Amino acid sequence: MTAAVASGASPPDLPVEPLGRNRPESVPFNPPFDRDLSLSISDRRQLADGREVLFSVENRLRFTRGQGGMIATLRRDAVDCNGPEPVCNAYRRAMATWIGTVQRYAIAANGAIRPLVGGDVLAVGDGLPEAQAILSQIEQQSPGALGMAELREALSYVGHPLDPGVLAAVWRESPDELAVTIHPDQVAEIVSRTSVRLDSDPTVAIVRDKRDRVDLTTGLVLESVVTSRDAAVASGPNAPILSSRLWRLAR
Repeated sequence: MTAAVASGASPPDLPVEPLGRNRPESVPFNPPFDRDLSLSISDRRQLADGREVLFSVENRLRFTRGQGGMIATLRRDAVDCNGPEPVCNAYRRAMATWIGTVQRYAIAANGAIRPLVGGDVLAVGDGLPEAQAILSQIEQQSPGALGMAELREALSYVGHPLDPGVLAAVWRESPDELAVTIHPDQVAEIVSRTSVRLDSDPTVAIVRDKRDRVDLTTGLVLESVVTSRDAAVASGPNAPILSSRLWRLAR
């Protein structure tokens, strides 16, 4: 087991050692082709009145080789909700339009994603502010129309070194703790803890713990677990859980 740590103390279950020879210069991108990968998301949240609601989404992700390069296809198979009926009914109505829809994307070797519309790449440029503004506007006006959030998450480490300092810069965050561990089965585990402070109150309000598992053979994220706790009420494991999210991609 190998690990590296950025600022803050490392989690107790991750020894701090040099990453050594097992660390790739950057996470490669070698996805499996021509087979469906199950991509599921479950998001449990606590409502203001103390009740809980569980949102879930089931997708299928497939990578193929196209004439112009790699194509990713994402199909939204099902959505569900368990919790108060008014909340769940509103969620199901909002998501119903996208059940059974299929989105296609052109994927570059470095993991860059461009939507395909009518078989053509959406011609808004590569990484330009204007391009990002157009995509953001589409996503805001029609949530799920592009459906890129799931795909972005699957490829979120592709092309990046597994260096805590670099990852913190990529995330544009300042985590209190960040550790990277590479296991013998070529799965990297990235663990972070981030405190969110309100400008009006320097006291820590929310603590977010995140644990990602990345397949270093394919470059795909296998699992991401994010838990947010109300640190204003209590500290450590006794702090009430505000939300917990499980993102999982079947190999």
